[in-house]
Amino acid sequence: MQSPLWLTLFGSLVILGMLMVFHQVVHDAVQQGQLRHKANAHQTAEMMRCKVLPGRDASDRCLLQLNLLANDNSFTNTPSQQLASQ
Repeated sequence: MQSPLWLTLFGSLVILGMLMVFHQVVHDAVQQGQLRHKANAHQTAEMMRCKVLPGRDASDRCLLQLNLLANDNSFTNTPSQQLASQ
């Protein structure tokens, strides 16, 4: 019961293709995680900058503007476009 050479070759190509697809999915997930991490770090830094402004009114205005900007960008841009524009 020997399988033909073409069947073995076809099986090997299918396995190789599945490995390549798996690699691409994992790679995309890692990139998305990195973008999310950068966006969170940027948001935290901006919030800290607003909180150290002198005066409660200036701090509140800065935080409000930051929230409005974040909400506006979340509907119009993808996270990668937001990071690229900075």
